[in-house]
Amino acid sequence: MSYRVFISHSMNKADREVLDELASKAKSVGIDCYLAEVDNQAGESLPEKLHKAIKSCHAFVVFLTTHGVSSHYVNQEIGVAYECGKPVIPIVEKGVRAEGFLVDKECIPFDRSNPQRVAEPLMESLVALKSKSDFWETMALAGLLIGAAYLLSKGK
Repeated sequence: MSYRVFISHSMNKADREVLDELASKAKSVGIDCYLAEVDNQAGESLPEKLHKAIKSCHAFVVFLTTHGVSSHYVNQEIGVAYECGKPVIPIVEKGVRAEGFLVDKECIPFDRSNPQRVAEPLMESLVALKSKSDFWETMALAGLLIGAAYLLSKGK
């Protein structure tokens, strides 16, 4: 199973250009980024689709820009991520104030005049989370194998 990250963001074109670049960089390190507009499910409930995608992801990145901070969807998605116990990585645009669930979170700063500077710290954070997840998935599999071997040995 690939490591999957939900990216919450505004639908502003300038934001989307940065997100496409970040998603491409993430893909190069083995991380799939979920962008809701790419997952077209015509006729399906948008809130249900988003909730399901957040619930099934490994981590949650919120791109909190001047456009995203006022988005009802972005703010609701943050709440769902917390409800689901997902690690949350906020990327906060210069001049934007994180509020609510994000008020005490360490953020990755985003300066629109130099958007490339957000990629490196984000990739470092995601790779670290992926490594931790891979470790625990390996431990769970090892536990299952040891348990199965024990049960098989008792059956003889």
